Amino acid sequence: MLTCSADYHMAILALKSLLRFSSDFRVVVHGDPSLDHRFAAMLSDHIPNARFVSSSEADRIAENSFDLGGLRRELPDRFSLSEDFRYRGRAWAMKSIDLHLTAKSKSVVLLDSDTLFLNEPDEFFQWAAETTGSFYTVPYWPNLRVPAETVSKVLPGLKAIEKFNAGFIGYRRDELDHERVVRTIENVCHSEIPIFSDECIWRYLLSSTNATEFPFSRYPLFGDRRRYRQNVENEPGFRYVHFLLKHESGIYRKFAQQVVDSLGRAAVSNEGSDR
Repeated sequence: MLTCSADYHMAILALKSLLRFSSDFRVVVHGDPSLDHRFAAMLSDHIPNARFVSSSEADRIAENSFDLGGLRRELPDRFSLSEDFRYRGRAWAMKSIDLHLTAKSKSVVLLDSDTLFLNEPDEFFQWAAETTGSFYTVPYWPNLRVPAETVSKVLPGLKAIEKFNAGFIGYRRDELDHERVVRTIENVCHSEIPIFSDECIWRYLLSSTNATEFPFSRYPLFGDRRRYRQNVENEPGFRYVHFLLKHESGIYRKFAQQVVDSLGRAAVSNEGSDR
C-alpha cells in the first residue's frame, strides 16, 4: 500500500478491515515524502508486524535498479495531467514501479488506502490459497480510453482489460517477472499511448497475465452517492468498497463507522476471553 500524510488514518483502517478476517499476510506500507518515522511508529502500534518503507528508502532502492530506476524518473512526466494535478505524477510512478523493487513474496497484493473490507472476501482468500493467476477489481462502466489498434502497435498480442480498477489487485511475481514488467512499462512510456494514472500501467501489466475479475456487485467502486444508491440493494453482499471522492457525500464515513464499530466489538470480546 502506498499512502500519504492526508490518508494515513484511512490506510490503517483499510488494512485492519482486511486483517480482521485473516492475519496471514506480510503487510508493507510505502510512504510518500510526506510521511516519516512518526507514521512508522503509529503503524507499528496498530499492525505490529507491518513494515514501513519510507520514500527515501524507496529512492535508494530504485537508484540501484538501472532499468526500473530510470523508468521511475521518466514516468511522472508521461502522465496526462493538468497543472493542478502534476504533484500526483511522482506518487503514481512510485505506485507503478516501487512494488516490483521491494516485494519479496511470491504473491503480491496492492491495496489503495481509500478502501474498506466489510465482509470476508471469499474470492480473494480463494486466490490467496492458490499459486497461479492474478486478479483485479472493476468500475461500473468500461474505462479503457485507448483504441485497441493503438495498444496492439505498442504491445503486440496484448488484449487490454476493458474494465479495470487498480484499487485492489494481486499477481504472482513468477508470472509478472522483472523482464515483463520492464518491457511493458518501457514500451508504454516510450509510446503514443496516453497514461492517465498508475491504473493505466497496471491495466497493461495484468492484461499480460491470466487475470480474474472480481465482480462489481461484491467489490464496488463508488465515486458519488448516485452510484451507491443505484447499487444499494447489493450492500449486504459487499466484500469491500473502494471510495473515489471519499470526502464527499458521507459514503466513506458511513462504512468506516461500521468497520470501527466491528473492530471495537471484537476488541471487547477478546478482552473478555482473556480474563
